[in-house]
Amino acid sequence: MPEVSIIVPVYNVEPYLPRCIDSILSQTYSDFELLLIDDGSSDNSGRICDEYAGIDGRIRVFHKENGGVCSARNVGLDNANGKWFFLFDSDDMVSPLLTEHCMKAVSENGLDCFIYGYQTVAPDASDPVICGEPEPEMEYMDAESALQTALIGSKFRMLCCNKIYSRHLWEGIRFPVGRKYGDDTAVTYRLLDKCRKIGYQNIPFYCYRMNPESALHKSFTKDNFQLFDAYDELLDFIRTRRNSLMKSAYYSYAIRVFDALPRIVKSENAQNYTEVLSSYTKGKTVHFMFSPITIKQKALLILLSLFPRFFCALWTKHNGQS
Repeated sequence: MPEVSIIVPVYNVEPYLPRCIDSILSQTYSDFELLLIDDGSSDNSGRICDEYAGIDGRIRVFHKENGGVCSARNVGLDNANGKWFFLFDSDDMVSPLLTEHCMKAVSENGLDCFIYGYQTVAPDASDPVICGEPEPEMEYMDAESALQTALIGSKFRMLCCNKIYSRHLWEGIRFPVGRKYGDDTAVTYRLLDKCRKIGYQNIPFYCYRMNPESALHKSFTKDNFQLFDAYDELLDFIRTRRNSLMKSAYYSYAIRVFDALPRIVKSENAQNYTEVLSSYTKGKTVHFMFSPITIKQKALLILLSLFPRFFCALWTKHNGQS
């Protein structure tokens, strides 16, 4: 059995998929399997997966009806044989040193999870460029400190792509099928919560491609509110298991609200979506007041929660949007 399983859901990424697969097959550490889950692609992505599988025996391909990235990742998790799991996106790339460095880190330091850095690259980027000299010092955390760091977003966030996880952490945890947004958040806090020892080193081994066709770069729709569903679940989880982190959890929630607002007010349904967002924040305003956001942000959240249509008009006018 391989030491490492690399899980990559694939859907209509024909222009980028070969570079992604090539970057994985170029790893200096070779004891891995690559699971490519073709989620009902309508372009040549599925054929590309099969062609690579015919070249390299470490690749296994699964073809399925389209069910979304969560269902595709779950197929990978259910069929993975490795002791350690990576989850990558099929339009991104990784450094050839990634797996070797991660396996050295987890084996030498008794880690359950190792977190590394990432960089954003242009859509036409062909090769990852890693600038890690001098090599940053390794930081060690327990579950609570790692969750605190992810919530605040000071060093890393609730992403799957920049972490390697021990297999045992995934027992009883799968992605919420049908969710297009907030899927990483939905599992990351639960995985970190199960860790005894976590390592972090800010070396940008992962290359996140700025793909204008990806879900995060499209116009805001009602599906985007799934992120706040994930954060509501996160709040319930933290309240039950890590109550000392509640201020940080509300801070993280508030930051996601302010991340979403510019896209919401640019959308065709700006007023309606602002009212929907208000329904998420309305019962949380008191908690936001005790979180470490700015006074201005606190005032804006109160206004959003109580008077969403007025807030939308005010935000639009202030930011010069029409």
